[in-house]
Amino acid sequence: MPNITFEHPLISKNIQMDIKNLSSSGFSIALSADEDVLMPGMIIRDLKMNFSGALPIPCKVQVLYRRVEKKNLICYGFVILDMDVVAYNRLSHIVMNIIDPGAHVADEVDADHLWEFLFDSGFIYPQKYNIVQVNRQLMKQTYQRLYRDNPEITTQITYQRNGRIYGHASMIRSYRRTWMVHHLAARPLDKKRTGLQVLKNIMHYFNGLYRLPTVGMDYMMFYFRPENRFPDHFFGGFARHFKNQRACSMDLFSYLNYPTTCSRKPLPNGWLLGECTAADLEELNFFYRNTSNGLLLDVLHLDKENDDGAFLTELYARQGFI
Repeated sequence: MPNITFEHPLISKNIQMDIKNLSSSGFSIALSADEDVLMPGMIIRDLKMNFSGALPIPCKVQVLYRRVEKKNLICYGFVILDMDVVAYNRLSHIVMNIIDPGAHVADEVDADHLWEFLFDSGFIYPQKYNIVQVNRQLMKQTYQRLYRDNPEITTQITYQRNGRIYGHASMIRSYRRTWMVHHLAARPLDKKRTGLQVLKNIMHYFNGLYRLPTVGMDYMMFYFRPENRFPDHFFGGFARHFKNQRACSMDLFSYLNYPTTCSRKPLPNGWLLGECTAADLEELNFFYRNTSNGLLLDVLHLDKENDDGAFLTELYARQGFI
């Protein structure tokens, strides 16, 4: 049975209690009256959740409620106030895997199995493969580093059976206070709608993640091709139904392939590439507000003097990606 251990903040005594119910945002315990040493509102800054065969999960919690139950038992509910991303990933994996053994969060995935899945599910389609095939070995190595080391900048949710992947979603910390769902791909498993299952797990994951002050998350981003019916139905469909660009916005982009191996050539006459000025940002803001009035510029923080760029650069460098 999982349990919690902590030093009582008032009596400085080490306490161990069994967990009764568990979620990614909190848990409850049941005590007899003789064991009762808690009170609603109490904050425990260094509590550890312990699961058999797993590393302890540290977090900051607060006692949310006290309720007297039958058989002279007292039930206490705890809310998780804060924890880091790595600890949250471990907790989310345990909770989701108990509910559905096929669900995995930030779990190690074999690179060859993932590569086979991305092709079979249609995520890597012929046109895309023609673009990336020159760097395919480097891509496989990068995927392996990302998902094997479970760094703070990315996580993945998979749906598996007997080691074979049937659903996969990748999330990356793309901006200081924004996590982006990089892709969501699935293939059939019996009669299960694995894509919907992974999508539900994404929502459960973010529902707990954004509450944590250490994470500092304000926005979720998704990007997809408009002709891809599944994401356009769920993500695009919600945005169209909600009809509030300042709460859930959708913007259409174009892209081009840039050859990184070609020699550097001068820009055409009349073209100049330089640093963005305050006047440029003002013009961009005016254009975007009148064209879309969405959330993209809020996410990018282009016109704000802060340490967003420096923070992400340091985070990516610490994980060896810069």
